[in-house]
Amino acid sequence: MTTGVKEIRALRRAMDVIEALCRAECLSLAELTRETALAKSTLRRILFTLENGGLVRCSLADGLYRANVQIPAYARTKENPRIARIAAAARPVLQEIAAAVVWPSDIVVRDGVSLLIIESTRAVTKLAINGSEIGDHVDMASSAAGRAYLAFCPRRECSQLLREIEQRQGQTAVGELARTLIRTRRRGWAVRGETCVGATQRHPGRSDKLKAVAMPVFDRKRLVCCINLLWPSGFNAMPGGEKAMATFLEGFVRKIERNLDPPDCAT
Repeated sequence: MTTGVKEIRALRRAMDVIEALCRAECLSLAELTRETALAKSTLRRILFTLENGGLVRCSLADGLYRANVQIPAYARTKENPRIARIAAAARPVLQEIAAAVVWPSDIVVRDGVSLLIIESTRAVTKLAINGSEIGDHVDMASSAAGRAYLAFCPRRECSQLLREIEQRQGQTAVGELARTLIRTRRRGWAVRGETCVGATQRHPGRSDKLKAVAMPVFDRKRLVCCINLLWPSGFNAMPGGEKAMATFLEGFVRKIERNLDPPDCAT
């Protein structure tokens, strides 16, 4: 350590905030205040600066703060730059969706043979629908988002996932799913399977009575996540039904993709 040199106090405080988030994975403002012993006014300024710098984000789904970076000492945390980048690209678009319609929308990424929810508008939509927490998992084979992922991921990856699903659900179920994926690729969007009722890993008994459409999101031709749109079953959300909902969603998919691949800055 260099003697006679003092730490930059403001920088140290910002590092303390990031370390607290890496330790806990996510924290509220009140929890961060307790963890860092910083005044709320000071903490808000630090968080505002870190958010503007892309180092921290506040999730729409639960209002909690998360670090967009990893610190070696806390590498065990699930957060990683890939998820942070997707969430940052999706957040402003999700806010547009929430302002345009009352129906909720989720962003999911693959995590093994299920899908991990990384962002959602359920907490900010006008329609009160059971929340899906960030970090929860949804079924790959029956959910609309899962079928969208399977239909548009690389063929080798899809084949591997179908083999793993077959081990769990049997050959007949996978045969029907494979035929569904062909139809999904042709039309460009997916719907829920008949057996899907909205159950998640944390809430296996949930039955949300919702319909859903989902579409893939690409980053330079590479599938990175899927987005869905949900509405109460039995309710004609838009004239034209599921196809109209998918057409509506497609415009927002393109916006997320543009956020993921912004035009090069002029030099």
